[in-house]
Amino acid sequence: MQQTAEELQVQTQSQLGALYEALESGTSLQIKRLLNGLQAPEIAHLLESSPPQARRVLWHWLDREIEGEVLQELSEDIQSHFLRRMDTQEVVEITEGMDADDLADILQQLPDRVIKEVLAAMSAQDRQRVECVLNYDEDTAGGMMDTDAITVRPRFTLDVVLRYLRRHEDIPDATDNLFVVSRNDEFLGI
Repeated sequence: MQQTAEELQVQTQSQLGALYEALESGTSLQIKRLLNGLQAPEIAHLLESSPPQARRVLWHWLDREIEGEVLQELSEDIQSHFLRRMDTQEVVEITEGMDADDLADILQQLPDRVIKEVLAAMSAQDRQRVECVLNYDEDTAGGMMDTDAITVRPRFTLDVVLRYLRRHEDIPDATDNLFVVSRNDEFLGI
């Protein structure tokens, strides 16, 4: 069931109130539980609705595993605020597993030195996908493209491919075809 904007705002205000009460009482465990029990868009909304000092405290209490998801949901200004305070290793950790187009959007806000270090820490295939997206301006079709696709070699049978797909909990969102490619990643068919 989809919530209306008004219902979401009332819920967010209620969550903010509970978080502020926990902040004032100094109950960090309660804050962590409340905060990390929310969905990434809700956390992002709470962060954006909070004063800067509370925002920093709340970010500190976020579980590392969801920081990347939350970062994607934040406005560019606030995203940039948090990114400027991270070292390269932190950026690498929170962006691990992120879609190439989302990662490219985040990387474009970082200094060139940090971009190079983050790219160097990635696998060759992921680095190639991100670099491909980075070649385009953020607001162009190339900058918005999703390079996350499943490719298979022509020698594999459909049975083998199906077993491969069943082993994975998640597959790329836009997967409606599998692309058959050569060893050099040249497109052969669908």
